[in-house]
Amino acid sequence: MLIYPETKIYVLCPGNNRSSTADICHELCAVLINSGIKTFMVYLPANDNFNPKNPVDEIYKSYKIPFDNGVEDSEKNILIAPEIAANFLYFTKKTRRIIFWLNVHAFLRDIAVKTAEHFEEILNRPMPKFFSFNYYDSNIEHWAQSEYARQFLKINGVADEKIFMVTDYINQIFFDAPKISTSAKKNLIAYRKIQGSDFADIVQALTSQFEWQAVEDVTPAVVQKLFADSKIYVDFGDHPAKGKLVREAAISNCVVITSKHGAAANDFDINIPAEFKFEETIEDAVKAGEKIKSVVKNFDSELSKQNNFREKILNERKLFSEQVKIALHF
Repeated sequence: MLIYPETKIYVLCPGNNRSSTADICHELCAVLINSGIKTFMVYLPANDNFNPKNPVDEIYKSYKIPFDNGVEDSEKNILIAPEIAANFLYFTKKTRRIIFWLNVHAFLRDIAVKTAEHFEEILNRPMPKFFSFNYYDSNIEHWAQSEYARQFLKINGVADEKIFMVTDYINQIFFDAPKISTSAKKNLIAYRKIQGSDFADIVQALTSQFEWQAVEDVTPAVVQKLFADSKIYVDFGDHPAKGKLVREAAISNCVVITSKHGAAANDFDINIPAEFKFEETIEDAVKAGEKIKSVVKNFDSELSKQNNFREKILNERKLFSEQVKIALHF
């Protein structure tokens, strides 16, 4: 998608909100502005705290991104929307459009919710417009944050020339922290809590001799301290994208152990050896327990098996800027 001298780019972002989606929206705007492109954030209501006059969450104010309450509808301008805000793409007539696929599962859940909410009204009024993989929306371009998202787009018939890989990078605090000594780490397992996961409960019970601590929704500094103390990060979730916690843990010298769901199922998004990824079976629960014990006992050698993953993470910030430039041809 070409940039003209008069082009303005608008990026839709949840307002008064801290999330991976908001992180990437601000990172993207920063790259565009630093490249001399007129760029504006358009904040959308994401919760009851939304304030249209002051929609920028405190954590993002240092980016100093200008924001607008609307979009100047012009064929020279570009509107970029995360998949959760794809329906807003239809509020313009001329502006060129891009969907940034940051969380495939969020898009599918949103469609399910819209369908359920309006089911009783379908015979009386049309469904609200949302993006669908059909001929009428074929002029929309797509950015994939993960290989998992790219595969999703391909399966749904999006042409190769309409898909661009635009990945992201983790918070700078994880790179700025002093180099973490592996010898100072505790026999501590950080993990993402999965409600109702029998598999995770079994693995935790099999390794109950070690302390497990859930990663809560707190500041990056607190998460970084937990990962600095931990030897292992376990995430048996559904991995709807190339998640940040997995990468933040890895760069903090934690051995990463995951499920084989979503983005964790391929060898590109989370490129750790197969021995660290597990199916949700009793047999694999036992194997996961044994792997955790092995990591605690032979930490340095097990950590070295994930060197390629950490090396890839170190290059993500530079790669992100390069990918944005390729996608927008500047």
